[in-house]
Amino acid sequence: MQEKDALRRKLKAEKITGRIWKQTPDAPFFDKMDFDVLLSFIPLEGEVDVTPLINRALEHSLCVAVPTTDYLHFACLEKGWEKSKIQLSNGTRSYDGKLLDIRTLEDKKTVILVPALACTESGLRLGRGGGFYDRILSVLCEFPSVKSICMVPKERIFEVLPVEEHDMRVSQVIGF
Repeated sequence: MQEKDALRRKLKAEKITGRIWKQTPDAPFFDKMDFDVLLSFIPLEGEVDVTPLINRALEHSLCVAVPTTDYLHFACLEKGWEKSKIQLSNGTRSYDGKLLDIRTLEDKKTVILVPALACTESGLRLGRGGGFYDRILSVLCEFPSVKSICMVPKERIFEVLPVEEHDMRVSQVIGF
């Protein structure tokens, strides 16, 4: 656990060039994927800005939702949503919109974008701590129709990361 915390502190303190953090990578996977629901995070400081992907999905009339603080529900976004209207509570962003219960996604083709400070190629991730996305992924991994994706700068893809028993893998890591 101490090794994990030390790595977290180091990565949070590193200054990555603005180009990497400010631009969402051109995501050709996005156009090729066949999905109905996009679950996303609202980026915090130092996380990949996925707002262009959120807006692109909304323009294609897909259901887009962000997590609420209880991890079992996602709040649906609508075209014209504003990042500034999303409230930060207990370290987790939530949005006052129509709720989507995570358990209703069992038969829906779903992609979840998962934030990470770093990943391994095999899909282990280092998050901010607290296990919020591990709890979400532990439910979603039971659904074969759900694909989980982390997008991180290539220099943040490690061969090995410290892990704990509760750490969940993502289906795909995209380095840019």
